[in-house]
Amino acid sequence: MKIIFEYEEENSGHVQDEDICIELPSNLVRKELPIPDISEVNVVRHFTNLSRMNFGVDVGFYPLGSCTMKYNPRVNEDAARVDGFSNLHPLSPEECAQGSLQLMWELKEYLKEITGMDDFSLQPSAGAQGELL
Repeated sequence: MKIIFEYEEENSGHVQDEDICIELPSNLVRKELPIPDISEVNVVRHFTNLSRMNFGVDVGFYPLGSCTMKYNPRVNEDAARVDGFSNLHPLSPEECAQGSLQLMWELKEYLKEITGMDDFSLQPSAGAQGELL
């Protein structure tokens, strides 16, 4: 398989950029960018084909390790990317974190009820510590 820099297309659909009138120091200006002239669809195809060469939990079963290739349902990934949740700083003031704190408290309560446990921790454990717990 070729690397991306080995591709060239005659009709990539590339539109020449207009000259931009910004004075840059000569040591920052390149004569030519080392970017291949290929269409967006072929870039997507190239990297999709590369991704298929890797094993992933989306295409097969991988039973080893607690912190390697876990199955994370897509709906969970979407929820974890919600801006107010994913970008919350650990040292945010409590009044700015009430939504996340409520979500975690409710999750803990649901997990206690479902499992019959007295308490629950949402602290992530990894590696050998996670195996022990």
